[in-house]
Amino acid sequence: MHSGKPAVDPAKLVFWVDVLLLGVLGLFTLLRSPWRLRCFANGGEWKRGYMLYHVDTRADAIRSSPSDNTTAAGTSCRSYARPSSDFTHKLVYLSRTPIVSGYSLGRIVLMLLYFGVLLFAALFRDSVFTNPVRDAWIAVSQLPFVVALATKNNVFSVLLGVGHEKLNYLHRYSGRLLVLAANVHAIGFIYQWTLRGIWTQRLQQAEFRWGVVALVNADILFFFSLRIFRQLWYNLFIFTHLIALATLIIAISFHQPAAHPYIIIAAGLYIGDRILRVLKSHLPTAQIECIPDLGTTIVRVPQLNAGWRAGQHVRIRIFSTKMGWFGWTEVHPYTIAAAALERETYAGGEGLTLLVKKSGDWSRKLYAIAEGGKYDSWPDRSSKVRVHIEGPYGGPGNTMFSCFSGGLFFVGGSGITFALGAVREMLECAAERAARNADGDCGMRTIEIVWSVQHARSITPLLPLFTSLLQASGSAASNEDRPSGTSTPSSMSRRAKPTLKISVYYTRAITHLDAQALQIKDGSPLRGPEKMYNSHLDERHATKRADGCHVEHSNGDIHGGPLSGFPPGLSVHASRPQTPRVLSTFLDRTIETLPEYACDDEEQATRRSSGTGVVVGVCGPTALADDARRAIRNVDGRKRKSVGGIELVEE
Repeated sequence: MHSGKPAVDPAKLVFWVDVLLLGVLGLFTLLRSPWRLRCFANGGEWKRGYMLYHVDTRADAIRSSPSDNTTAAGTSCRSYARPSSDFTHKLVYLSRTPIVSGYSLGRIVLMLLYFGVLLFAALFRDSVFTNPVRDAWIAVSQLPFVVALATKNNVFSVLLGVGHEKLNYLHRYSGRLLVLAANVHAIGFIYQWTLRGIWTQRLQQAEFRWGVVALVNADILFFFSLRIFRQLWYNLFIFTHLIALATLIIAISFHQPAAHPYIIIAAGLYIGDRILRVLKSHLPTAQIECIPDLGTTIVRVPQLNAGWRAGQHVRIRIFSTKMGWFGWTEVHPYTIAAAALERETYAGGEGLTLLVKKSGDWSRKLYAIAEGGKYDSWPDRSSKVRVHIEGPYGGPGNTMFSCFSGGLFFVGGSGITFALGAVREMLECAAERAARNADGDCGMRTIEIVWSVQHARSITPLLPLFTSLLQASGSAASNEDRPSGTSTPSSMSRRAKPTLKISVYYTRAITHLDAQALQIKDGSPLRGPEKMYNSHLDERHATKRADGCHVEHSNGDIHGGPLSGFPPGLSVHASRPQTPRVLSTFLDRTIETLPEYACDDEEQATRRSSGTGVVVGVCGPTALADDARRAIRNVDGRKRKSVGGIELVEE
């Protein structure tokens, strides 16, 4: 055992280590503060995204109430995207390069630096083999950080403007380092006491018995937090976490009274989070409907129609005996697919809307309830169930979709909910800004959704929604087929509505179900691949890729039959999206619609514009996000500067 007084007081050492970590947090907060302050400066934007509530849907109430969610008349959000040089731009997206699943280069560097700080605290003028006490202080000092990063309402998210789910990797990593330090501390003493033959004597003392209890619960936290338990037995993971954490805090307080300040802080953070989660919870009645073609259940909660931001999610629990005996214990997060009513300039609204993909036991049971509904509704029948809604959480943080000149969304499957909520909010904010500005300019230029699905028939259930979005945009009045190289008339530099384009890419061959759903009149889809891709396809609107597959453009005809229900701006493609080309084309379209500024310097040949940036949102498989990151990193520097910068938001 360590003899004499330690060279460095471990309590003071870990205190200054925590001060250093808090200083780093303050530095990151300061660096992100300019974009955080924009949320506060942009009307009432800072008020949104914390609590769900209900607002009056009467037309006179909405039209007469002053909107504090938009900028003042005649103002606009200038240069919202983070300006950067070519080197900085590539460095930022290099840090986002994935190294292993779930961990980018930037994350790994941050984790290594954090580990280095704790390793320095463990080895500075001491040895873990002779003085295991310091390792215990390191473990206890990190407990407040571990608890804070685990909570849904944590101070790190508020200061950095990042959703709690994006910081969860730091919670797991700091928690494992805490468990490692606790085990090193315990093994050191157990080894020394065993050699001296006093192990059983030490266990007779209450403080050391509580130490063993704390160690066992710390190891339980680690063991049941492994990925296999989180993915396959999530309820077991949550149950063991709650019980083991509470027992760990109590055991440490009895094991070492000197650790009480850290215990009090950790317990206060946890209790505060629980209180906020109760305040953010609601028990409304939801209407659920099934969409067979998508294998999806729509959950609508009309009682909650305001309080969230585009891209945020809620946690939902279903109270129904049809979900099983323990179905009420399961909580699942889903992105909100509707725009908050407070952003709408018209009365009505459908309330909080979720799309639940049928992919597990819980979602299958919910789909079965919707399938056997008793209330007449679209498309067939619906049911009403009592639900527990908690949120909103996550979201784009400091990024405000409505402040960009353009928005491009790459989504896959059920990720369409993210794009729908964001696009609705962008269109509504553009309409409000156009109504307030004297020149009628909405500030926003172009919006595009690129949706990747397996089957072409997936578009059918969402066709009415796509149609309503396209009609609310300026797509119907704009000429989408205008070549990208032509000049833009001056009248086009001021727009009352942004143009919207929706491109659906499907990867599976056309079947009779697709033909039925899309109302393809001839039988070409059933006559083999060669005829399927060539029968009655207008060659002027088709391009042939290297793999021989034809890709159809936005004229509304697909694989052998007219689709009269397709509105202008909606296109379907039999391929995977080529992300770099889609991004480059979108930037060109955005640049064309921006107003030009006169340039006195003749040597500057590039166009100077008033673009406020382009936001690229991604929600879907990991490969989809990787493609988007690579495309943004390699985008032409002149295009990036012309639009005002590019901002990436991953959901």
